[in-house]
Amino acid sequence: MENEKNLKALLITNIPESRSEDTTKVVLTLAKHLDAELQASDIESVFRIKNDSNPKPPLIMVKLNKASARDSLYNARKNFTKKGVNTNTLGFRSTQKIFINEVLSKTQQKLFYHARKKKEQLKWRYVWTYHGQVFMRKVHDSDAVKITTEGCLGKISATTQAHDG
Repeated sequence: MENEKNLKALLITNIPESRSEDTTKVVLTLAKHLDAELQASDIESVFRIKNDSNPKPPLIMVKLNKASARDSLYNARKNFTKKGVNTNTLGFRSTQKIFINEVLSKTQQKLFYHARKKKEQLKWRYVWTYHGQVFMRKVHDSDAVKITTEGCLGKISATTQAHDG
């Protein structure tokens, strides 16, 4: 049930906080720059998640009314590099990369963390989440591998070593 709720929410990181900010406007501006189909009426709520122990700007949590609006914004994250979108594009003085991430359960967060570590260890190129599921891909044109447990990561290691050895 937690995953179902999370399928309509996204986390946006590295956007500086300002005193009089309108976080809805920030999200809509970001969406426009990324060519995402997102309207103000698609947004249920937007708020900052503060973490005093983290020096980075507070995360922006955006909850959307429809999964299709969420998917539009999440899929548009692929346009960050192509369109050169960063914090400076949004009118901030700094030039920081912005990230749009899914809201994952604690279990999926841990699995995603281990998959990212395994990616580095094996020198694979891609690891991502989609609809709360973790995926890896060795190179651009190789098949995606769905990671459902940490045991899957061990199997990838064994398979990769057998093919490379």
